[in-house]
Amino acid sequence: MHTWEQTRLSIIESLPDETGLERRASLDSLFELGEPKVLGTKDDPLWLAPALDGVPNEVAADVNERFKDAVKKRNDEGKNDDIDPGM
Repeated sequence: MHTWEQTRLSIIESLPDETGLERRASLDSLFELGEPKVLGTKDDPLWLAPALDGVPNEVAADVNERFKDAVKKRNDEGKNDDIDPGM
């Protein structure tokens, strides 16, 4: 596993314990550290959904919207032309 993947995994593992601004900063880092597609890919070890088990629904909905925005941004930049932003 690459260093950036380890960093992303560490951030994902910390998400359930974070609140408010901490969580937003972590999500910003996740989406900026690389390809957002892997965060929405069920078979990828960096899949984000398991980290959302047990968080309030409004938090999960916010994360999902931010994921879609990150994928759209990358698509708009021409970096992910083949990615569906659905998580």
